[in-house]
Amino acid sequence: MVRKSKCLDNLDSSDSSIPLKERVFLKLNKYPNIKTEDLCKLLNIRYYDYRNTIYTYKSEWKKSKQKDRQRLKALSCHAVRYFGYALKSIERELAVKIGWRGTKARNRMLVWRDKRRLGRIEWFETGRINCWVRKPASLGKMKQLLANAFFATGLVFDINVFNEWSEGFRLKGFHLVLDTGEVLPYAKISCLKDEVGVVAVIGDDSHRMGLELQVVLPDFRERQEQLQQLTLQVLDSNNEQIRQFSSIMKQTIDALNGSAAQKVGSSGSVSGNPFMV
Repeated sequence: MVRKSKCLDNLDSSDSSIPLKERVFLKLNKYPNIKTEDLCKLLNIRYYDYRNTIYTYKSEWKKSKQKDRQRLKALSCHAVRYFGYALKSIERELAVKIGWRGTKARNRMLVWRDKRRLGRIEWFETGRINCWVRKPASLGKMKQLLANAFFATGLVFDINVFNEWSEGFRLKGFHLVLDTGEVLPYAKISCLKDEVGVVAVIGDDSHRMGLELQVVLPDFRERQEQLQQLTLQVLDSNNEQIRQFSSIMKQTIDALNGSAAQKVGSSGSVSGNPFMV
């Protein structure tokens, strides 16, 4: 008959039937900063006879704790996606002929699947572009994906235009998974999805032992950024019109002052010229 081993949390460290290594681990879990000499007193063993053994066990215990911390700190990131908007000069009809694939969706979305397995791009009729980057994701990999889909295919010819356009893409969302090492019950917390854009999921089928944080930029934040960009564009255009108007007014006043000066030189005097500076 096979005897089941007891859980370390339920063992009594004073029980001499328990192996010394397990007894040392029990005491160290309770007193992690205890000295070796004091630990030997708690275990009722002679310090000079067991000090080397206790040193070895303490070293093993510390390494096991470090591995646990590293396991908790290790995060995996996937489902990284960026978004932006297509240039008005890019033609969707031409894209289908050079590698983009049409879909049967009602929004007539075009899809680009990268041959280098960097990810995929979704291009909608509204001009919105979604970039799904394969892990390990990075900003450079997203730009390379755009370059393969738009610059290498000839949809965008000017490299300066492409660089300026690709800088405008923003991070839309990603998923972070923390592996806890234990099977967790399923639970989903989505009360902060609309306000903050964060959903916490544990114990789902894809990550039974993980805590997953699904982070996404809320739609209202995206609309606010679009409104802010439109406002800045309107202000820039108004400032340009104001500068042009000021330049025209200055030229007009200079011309009137020049004609007034000529009259003064010819008649010798002038009275009440409102444009004299």
